[in-house]
Amino acid sequence: MTMLAIALYRAATQPAVIAAASWVSGLIVRALAGSLNMPEAVLVNTCAFAIAYVEAVEQRATLVCPLRLWREMRRRD
Repeated sequence: MTMLAIALYRAATQPAVIAAASWVSGLIVRALAGSLNMPEAVLVNTCAFAIAYVEAVEQRATLVCPLRLWREMRRRD
């Protein structure tokens, strides 16, 4: 498993792989923006906002302790 991780890391740091990934991501953004009939910049910013929002929700969700909530529910009854 470690050898696979090393091989993937070496492949991902090659300039050709980085250029190909950049080209493919640009193509995906352009195609998605065209299908949604919106400018590419708006699509990218909307995606960044959605990712930030989901991350904030997930961080708040980890602060919720199920045992503490259960105790508070028992106390209220």
